[in-house]
Amino acid sequence: MKIKFSKPVQLKSGVAIVFASEGVKLEGPAAALEQALGGKISRSAKAARFEAKRDQILDILEPGNGL
Repeated sequence: MKIKFSKPVQLKSGVAIVFASEGVKLEGPAAALEQALGGKISRSAKAARFEAKRDQILDILEPGNGL
């Protein structure tokens, strides 16, 4: 598997991997994506009782926005 880091851009489709500080604190591009999705990341995290602690992963399917 190859992982490539690039400058932040506005996603139109694909897969987004978002890193969050403990307590699901979103910053920078992650906060912009949260805003573009109308708060769905935070709501999904709350519904799943996800706290962004070490080794926690939350998969969010968002077919309506192409991500």
